[in-house]
Amino acid sequence: MSKSTLCTIFAFFPFLALAGSIGLLERVPNLPNSAEAALSGRAALAATVQALQRDIDAAQDALDAEADVVAEKSIESAEQQQRNVEKFTGMSAAEMESADEDEVEGAMLQGFGLNMADMDAMENMSDAEIEAYMAGKQINTQKASEFAAGAPKISDPKKFERLTREFGDWQSGEVERITKTQEEWKALMDRWAQDHAQLNTRLNKELASEESQVSTVDCGEAGDEPDALAVYAIKLKRAKAHAQLAPQHLKQGQAFLADRRLAVKADVDFADKFSADAAGVDEMTMQALTVQQTALQRIGELSSMTQEINGAVAAPMETLSGTENASPQSECG
Repeated sequence: MSKSTLCTIFAFFPFLALAGSIGLLERVPNLPNSAEAALSGRAALAATVQALQRDIDAAQDALDAEADVVAEKSIESAEQQQRNVEKFTGMSAAEMESADEDEVEGAMLQGFGLNMADMDAMENMSDAEIEAYMAGKQINTQKASEFAAGAPKISDPKKFERLTREFGDWQSGEVERITKTQEEWKALMDRWAQDHAQLNTRLNKELASEESQVSTVDCGEAGDEPDALAVYAIKLKRAKAHAQLAPQHLKQGQAFLADRRLAVKADVDFADKFSADAAGVDEMTMQALTVQQTALQRIGELSSMTQEINGAVAAPMETLSGTENASPQSECG
């Protein structure tokens, strides 16, 4: 889909991507109820995650296209304002860049028909005194009116101030939310790795005697080999022990994802409320797009985490299944 087509869609449905966010969140699959189902359902879950990610990407593309349009308009507005300032002050952009702050301020005042002495004189005046003072000055009202007409205007200052504060609060909490998620995710993965490592240590001790007692058998041309049946029996015990961790890890994964789903729902709800509230306040369009993009990103992360947890639970089950299917037919394999 081209950018122009996406922008046309947005012109008619400005919150199309957002409206779909709640539906996309509802499509994030849940973990199965058993470790066996985690193994048997891996392919289906992967297909669901891939299909969901395609739709998330499409929604992100729509938001990106709208953001590009907003950015282009913002650049055009900034360039026009720069031209207005240059016309008003009589200074080019290069001249303002090389001039010091007082020189630029002086040029701005001169555009109004004022100077720094006037500013000093009005510094301690009351509003009424300033008004009387200004009335006695030869203010270039036409030039001032032209400059004011070209200056950017906020359609709803009070609403803009409130939305700016809400967006700032949300933005300041993003780092903490991201860090918390990363730490909890790492803690879960580390815990599972430690569980398997500790189990291996215990099995090494418990099976040491059996492993030392594995006899060798004459396998003809292959020579003397360890008894394949005995080796297999030990290997099967290890696989079964690790597979027994899967139900526990599944429950822990389910609890983790339940908490994450609530957090993502909060992200989607905020994006929904903020974007709807920001409708019609052009100055907040980019911020509204940002919270929508973040909500979509969180949905994708939740979906990916679900698939990864399912894979971690299924891995020892797959190892057990493969071990059971590789049973040797004789002592020589």
